[in-house]
Amino acid sequence: MDLSALGHVAFDLYKNIPSYFSYVVLDEFVIMPDHIHGIITIKKPITDGNCRAAINRTSTNDDIPMKNGGVTGNKNPMFHQNLSRIIRWFKGRTTFECRKINSDFHWQSGFHEHIIRNSESHQRIKNYIRNNPLNWK
Repeated sequence: MDLSALGHVAFDLYKNIPSYFSYVVLDEFVIMPDHIHGIITIKKPITDGNCRAAINRTSTNDDIPMKNGGVTGNKNPMFHQNLSRIIRWFKGRTTFECRKINSDFHWQSGFHEHIIRNSESHQRIKNYIRNNPLNWK
């Protein structure tokens, strides 16, 4: 896939996610003309043995002052090490940089996530990501 100037911005920022989030390991990814596919591994201990609970958990730590989280206080998702925080940072930073090139740049709202539960699924998804550019028209 030949990247546009905007694609290069997205590529560079995506590759640098682990520099900003030390608990992240990037796997296969591809920048497409109008979307991105990628596998992001979050390396954090799961204390209760429940992966879904670990993804959705919000902090109840009262040590974070309300002023740092706005109206949501310590429940502000930007305080927590989760996929939403990573994607929010990536999309926000990419938007800021891409609008220097094209003021009309924008993302669709939200993102799609899927928990990879076994090596067979992991390999199938990696293959899909690798082959996605071949299917682009």
